[in-house]
Amino acid sequence: MNQALLAKTGWRLLQREQGIWAQVFNAKYRRHCDILAAKDLQFHSNSNVWRGILYVAQVLSTSIKWRVGSGDDILFWTDRWLSCGPLQQFALIDLSEDMLQLNGSANWKWNFIWKHHVPPKVKTFLWVLCHKKLLTNAQRLMRKLTNAAVCPRCDCPLESSAHLYKDCTATLAIWNRLGFGRVESGQLMNDYDDWLLHNLKLKRFVIHGLPWYLVFAIFLWFIWKWRCKVVFYHNFLLPAEPHLLIYQCVLEWFSACNLMVILPERNVVHLHWMAPLLGVCKINIDGSRINSPDYIGVGGLLRDFCGS
Repeated sequence: MNQALLAKTGWRLLQREQGIWAQVFNAKYRRHCDILAAKDLQFHSNSNVWRGILYVAQVLSTSIKWRVGSGDDILFWTDRWLSCGPLQQFALIDLSEDMLQLNGSANWKWNFIWKHHVPPKVKTFLWVLCHKKLLTNAQRLMRKLTNAAVCPRCDCPLESSAHLYKDCTATLAIWNRLGFGRVESGQLMNDYDDWLLHNLKLKRFVIHGLPWYLVFAIFLWFIWKWRCKVVFYHNFLLPAEPHLLIYQCVLEWFSACNLMVILPERNVVHLHWMAPLLGVCKINIDGSRINSPDYIGVGGLLRDFCGS
């Protein structure tokens, strides 16, 4: 078939054509691959049209250029969104399948984090945590940065984010001293993401009128900070009252941001006419002026002590 026609067909598929023919191609051939990266050998049985589209895909790849935009449609490591080619060839470690599928999209359900009244460093930390990029030993093992995924605080065989914050005995000891119930905070939830979402959106207040989401966010940050100190500073000792340190940090931030607004008492002043002394009359006058025609008006009202 004509190469120009096949290239145009491939281009229309890249532009998410919604016709029935495009839906058939997408369902049959494009479920697990991209046109520009697909190989003829990947498909056991394919039509002549699809084989022709793959043939001219090389022409497309040399004639088009990524417009990055939001990055939602770009695979960070494998797509040619830079002039130097796929970044996978410059990686210093072997990339896991999850990392190869990493794109620029962000899970929408966590966008509310940036609107929370929490310290900026805690916002950034929450964003990393909620997108499962926190370098726990389980994450480091997946990225081949370590040979063991053991929890450094309780010797659990697998230190994942869920274990670090929900199951680690060292963390639970601090959590129980915060004084917020396991049921109210969703501690009994099985799904880790639901647990994070529940606490970060919970509209409850605790001691000193502090919002729970703020206490919870700073609690997460301190747990990670202390965990890292255990790893890198072998002589590190946990504070004697860690929950008080968390509450102190929360209270200082809450007060500094003027979130505890105390409204001043309002003094209501009633304006009314006050009668003069007995046997005395009072005259009240007022005046106004209009600038452009230069008109001036004045008026007055004379009343005795009875208001007559």
